[in-house]
Amino acid sequence: MVRLIAEELILPAAIALCKTMLGESAAKLISSVPLSNNTIKRRITDMSANIEETLFTRLSASDNFALQLNESTDIESKSSMLVFVCFIWEKQLFEDFLFSCELLHTSAKDIFEAIDKFFTEHGIRWEKCVGITTDGAAAMSGYKTGLLGRVKKVAPQRFFEQRDEVRVFLLETRFVGLLTDFSWLSRIAYLADVFEYLNTLNLSLQGIDIDVFHVEDKIEATIKKFEIWAIRVEKNSFSNFPTLQSFLESSCECLSREIKSEISEHLLSMAKILRKYFHQPDPNNTWIRNLFSCDIEKIENLSEQE
Repeated sequence: MVRLIAEELILPAAIALCKTMLGESAAKLISSVPLSNNTIKRRITDMSANIEETLFTRLSASDNFALQLNESTDIESKSSMLVFVCFIWEKQLFEDFLFSCELLHTSAKDIFEAIDKFFTEHGIRWEKCVGITTDGAAAMSGYKTGLLGRVKKVAPQRFFEQRDEVRVFLLETRFVGLLTDFSWLSRIAYLADVFEYLNTLNLSLQGIDIDVFHVEDKIEATIKKFEIWAIRVEKNSFSNFPTLQSFLESSCECLSREIKSEISEHLLSMAKILRKYFHQPDPNNTWIRNLFSCDIEKIENLSEQE
């Protein structure tokens, strides 16, 4: 097929182009290009190897990279995984296809081992991985036993933890001043803790064993936590925000009243948003949890047998 395309499409087009632009002699020279199956295969292999080598060279020279994973199943019920990589090269952001592989099993362990094997074979260090995006499947997103949990054990860095490295990277930009600004870093530390909590909450609401009552309990607890945390922040208590607390202790500085008010207002606003989308549990449904926790006479449409 490749030879057929080369002979009937690419070569005639190249000959016509050279004849028009460079003359008959150039067209004859192009027509003598060998197009055997072995020649075409060798050239495709060489180009593929060159592209791969270039990618690995740039990736190894980059300080950090992020991964995007997608696991899918074809019509023959065979599972495969595509891995894309995003990195900085010569002050520009590049996205490229890294590799693909077939998966005999789709557990977090098998997915991680497939990626780890590829990294080991090509000298890619997990320590440089600062982000990973998945398709949201349980095996991918599990906080402790899923792929994300396994990756965090070998690549635990986050943006706030790498602020010094990011500052060096941004030295020639207008953003470098932010990474030495105490107020700005305090806000980032707080947001790092909030997103960590929200990610954990999100994962706790997923799974085949999760029912509406479990979701209600989690949301109600979160709303109350946000309200309590807002009060604690105003009283200079940051034990619920480990990243922020650690940053404040290491910098030996205190948050201004303005920042504490911002954090408190943000927490209360998140509580209001959750309440907007998740209404308070209906007290008339408590009998579903425990038949003996309600007044039978208040239950409507209850037959004598029930």
